Amino acid sequence: MGEAFMAVARGTPCPFALNANIEFARPWLSNQSFEENSEHLAADLKSFCANARQRNMHGLVLEAAVGARALSTEGAWASMRMLMTAIASRDRSASESLKSDRIECRGWQFTVDNTRLFVSLFAPCYPPGHTKHLPALDTVAIFFQPDFSFDLCGINSQDGRVKNRVRALFERAGKRYDTELIDRRIESHIYVSPLQNGDSPVRWWVADSVKEPGARLRSDNE
Repeated sequence: MGEAFMAVARGTPCPFALNANIEFARPWLSNQSFEENSEHLAADLKSFCANARQRNMHGLVLEAAVGARALSTEGAWASMRMLMTAIASRDRSASESLKSDRIECRGWQFTVDNTRLFVSLFAPCYPPGHTKHLPALDTVAIFFQPDFSFDLCGINSQDGRVKNRVRALFERAGKRYDTELIDRRIESHIYVSPLQNGDSPVRWWVADSVKEPGARLRSDNE
């Protein structure tokens, strides 16, 4: 469990990745339905948020074996929407945040158990060299990072030196972030990265925007 995501942690220029205090949700089980797996993942995330601050946690990784959908942007992004929706259906604060009419405004953030979270999708549909590439064939990974964890790394500091150093390390490694998109500070636009810098933001929470042509995603109507 977690081999693909740990490969990302070992290969990223981020100086905090390998020493980050992270946990993995329970494994995705192929003999269970999407709904059953989602219920387990949602419970693990809620449990994590309940005491993450006391334990100085940096994040929780959810891995979902969604099959061939992980290999296409439409499939991976639709899987993100489905998983986030499933989590929101099991937590009131998550449901309220996902349905908020401020989802594309500054200040919005996905919230579980009243814990504000930064969320990042990693998937094999992103090409090698992309900051969100996951070396897997059938799996997407979602990293839930409590907002307070940025304070633990000094990234929320007002002087910006730590943030600028991290960006410089990525650029030096040929993995430049889309700083223009990030600096707009519309969190929902940053959770799922476009394929290329400068592309339009991915509106992953809108079903019609991320539907995979010709594919039926089980939990949409079941």
